[in-house]
Amino acid sequence: MADDAVAADPQRFVSPAAEAFVRRAETDRIRPVAVVIGCSTGGPAGLTTILESITVPLDIPILVVQHMPPRFTNRFATNLNSRVETRVVEATHGTTVEGGTCYIAPGAQHMEVRQRGGDEIKLIITNGPPVTFCKPSVEKLFGTAADHLGNRILAVMLTGMGRDGVVNAAKIAQLGSPVIAQDEESSTVWGMPKAVVESGAATDVLHLDEIGPRITKIATVGFRKKKPQRS
Repeated sequence: MADDAVAADPQRFVSPAAEAFVRRAETDRIRPVAVVIGCSTGGPAGLTTILESITVPLDIPILVVQHMPPRFTNRFATNLNSRVETRVVEATHGTTVEGGTCYIAPGAQHMEVRQRGGDEIKLIITNGPPVTFCKPSVEKLFGTAADHLGNRILAVMLTGMGRDGVVNAAKIAQLGSPVIAQDEESSTVWGMPKAVVESGAATDVLHLDEIGPRITKIATVGFRKKKPQRS
């Protein structure tokens, strides 16, 4: 399992996509059923900028892991909800997600994805050990999204310290889904997105101001399914 590899040596783990992923051939267009976002240091401001740029709520959910202690995530979600058009809530165990809503993982708990019948997505909140020293962990969200939703997701890695999420961002890229990484210029700490870029998993490296419009375009128009190719 990817989590085992991360836990064994989180600082030295090299994504398998670093070798397999170069550029990918286009085939059928796919619309994602969810957006998954990972962020840490500087993430609240970055996420606010992104949601403020989404002026018409999307018809798919946005699932966010922001490294944050308990109680702060509920306050963050409430404050953000009052500022943007998209509905923002702290995630709760067993919730079946709704389009047009952004779900923030609760502090000090992991948020995982399960698929029910059809396109129904259920959130599972767990209290397992930290992954890549993080709880909530982006690896948990990205990994379970990849396992249950396949290539029908859009992944975004925003500003943050460390490498949380790089392993399963690579898994998402290998499935043929887009992976957006925030660029160094607009990041508070270019750690997590840098790790994704260096792994070869990023399909786009964008300034923060460009990410919201790109999410909107992919969520409404779709993306071309891509296949890994070796150089």
